[in-house]
Amino acid sequence: MKKIIATLYIVLSFSFSAFAEINEKSWSKECADKDKKACLIGIKQKVKLDVYKEKQDVNAYVQIGKNTKQESKVVDEKEKLIKVVDVVTDVPVLFFNLPFDSDLRRKPLVRADKTNIANVEFMHCNKSVGCKTMIVINDEAINIMKEANELGITFAVFGTNQQVEIVFPLKGFKKAYEKL
Repeated sequence: MKKIIATLYIVLSFSFSAFAEINEKSWSKECADKDKKACLIGIKQKVKLDVYKEKQDVNAYVQIGKNTKQESKVVDEKEKLIKVVDVVTDVPVLFFNLPFDSDLRRKPLVRADKTNIANVEFMHCNKSVGCKTMIVINDEAINIMKEANELGITFAVFGTNQQVEIVFPLKGFKKAYEKL
């Protein structure tokens, strides 16, 4: 898990500029480099919370991270020589940038239509993105999202008993994910 986060942290450095092209209607792919190696798919919503005068941007996006795990590989049968090798695989990672006053003590719940996907972890909060969350998801969750109509995230607002659900349409998700 630490290796996934370290790899993603490098990839995330571009994500702030990519949000300029993300829209509210359907999922789209954006890349930060000409080689299209550092890409994400995403969508955004404008949300009005009681604690703010203006609407806040909330983003949902998926990036592909790298998962490294070590496996034993037999090098020489006769000598019974075993070598430990790193096996690197791609993993989808779901992120949300939530409003700044999110309650960090409670993990937000993500759902696709009526199917609960996971509770996400908070990474950090700052004024430019709000509170960033992430969760490494599996192919089953991706397939559920490809077939669903909406993606929702429910989170608590700090200092209140208010639970807020933000709903993103999954229009274009399947097509955008296949390009990722």
